[in-house]
Amino acid sequence: MKTALKSPVNRIGGKYQLTGWLSQYIPQHVCYIEPFAGAGHLLFSKRPAPVEVLNDIDGNLIAFFQVVRDAKKRQRLIETLENMPYARSLWQDIRTRWKAADLPEDEIEKASEWFYLNRSTYGGDMATGGFAMPSITGRNPAQSYQSAIGGLEHVAGRLRGVTVECLDYTEVIRRYDSPDSFF
Repeated sequence: MKTALKSPVNRIGGKYQLTGWLSQYIPQHVCYIEPFAGAGHLLFSKRPAPVEVLNDIDGNLIAFFQVVRDAKKRQRLIETLENMPYARSLWQDIRTRWKAADLPEDEIEKASEWFYLNRSTYGGDMATGGFAMPSITGRNPAQSYQSAIGGLEHVAGRLRGVTVECLDYTEVIRRYDSPDSFF
């Protein structure tokens, strides 16, 4: 079932455009596991299962989702993000520090900078992508960034009953595989 909830995260290879098609192939299950979550588009588009696991080896992605789930941390995150203008100069400053592994120690600052880079880098490709600019087709990344911030409360609600892991996929499969599991 397709819902209006969209992941706040951009990822190369994200399945957002395919969620409607993919969801028709999901069998009955008790436990739903995403061993390579990425943006988690399928999780966000499907009905909740009794047990759900969102896993990715990217520690910054998982830390972001954990901050979003926590009400107090989420509020600080949203306030921080709302005060970060969508600007190439800010993107360059943050990206330069991240490429030099000069990351904030505070988890909220780190999550906000990670999210800012994710949303302001073309295609979410923080390693090699350039600054995401408006296009003649009408795509406006600054509005998309603000919209993603506005959706964080809904994302938090969806993540409320989800176990969030940062493990190798083989370990997640070993821990959660059962006859009632769907990966």
